[in-house]
Amino acid sequence: LLADRIAPLLVDEELDSIELLFDLVKAAGPQSTLASRLLHRVLDTDTSFFRDFRAFRFLRHSLVPDILARKSNVKTLRIWCAGCSTGQEVYSLSIMLREAMPELENWSVEIVGTDICETLIERATTGLYSTLEIEAGLPKKLVGRHFKNVGNHWRVKEETRSWTKFHHLSLLDSWDK
Repeated sequence: LLADRIAPLLVDEELDSIELLFDLVKAAGPQSTLASRLLHRVLDTDTSFFRDFRAFRFLRHSLVPDILARKSNVKTLRIWCAGCSTGQEVYSLSIMLREAMPELENWSVEIVGTDICETLIERATTGLYSTLEIEAGLPKKLVGRHFKNVGNHWRVKEETRSWTKFHHLSLLDSWDK
């Protein structure tokens, strides 16, 4: 799988082996365009709204209620989504919390999405998705309440976006946000 993902980059760079590509990336440095292109090839950016429904069910019915009970005196909830790709899981969390837990309207809620890929973070920040991406995991009633139609795309409404933030971050770096 990894070799299949890297193969187009080998062709683009006219290289005969993965080892030569790694040598070039090492010489160019981690911030180079080549390193970024390799990273894009290697990362799994497959995502969708409510992608793992079991995880969302667990969050809604078990984990989040427990956290809310423990934090009721400070009324602050902060959730981190590492490897957030283009943001669908982050927005799914915001939608789920708004739909299932109206008491959070009086809380300080922050859902932070991070990813190593800056272009994915830029896209997540826009909150703009194709009809195909929207239809892949969202019931129509949620689309109407949390998205507005913008031509051939859908943008997450400001109310839903207000709990979300996105940052570029490698899990190897320190967090200072």
